Amino acid sequence: MFESPVQLPLWLNIALGVGAAVGSTERALRLRYSWLDSAGN
Repeated sequence: MFESPVQLPLWLNIALGVGAAVGSTERALRLRYSWLDSAGN
């Protein structure tokens, strides 16, 4: 069984989880075609 050598506080674990969810959602939405993408070229 693996035991992490670093123990993060609960608030930091929650913040990292929220940040990962927001980042992945933003990345998924950027993969869709948008007129803003073509305007930048």
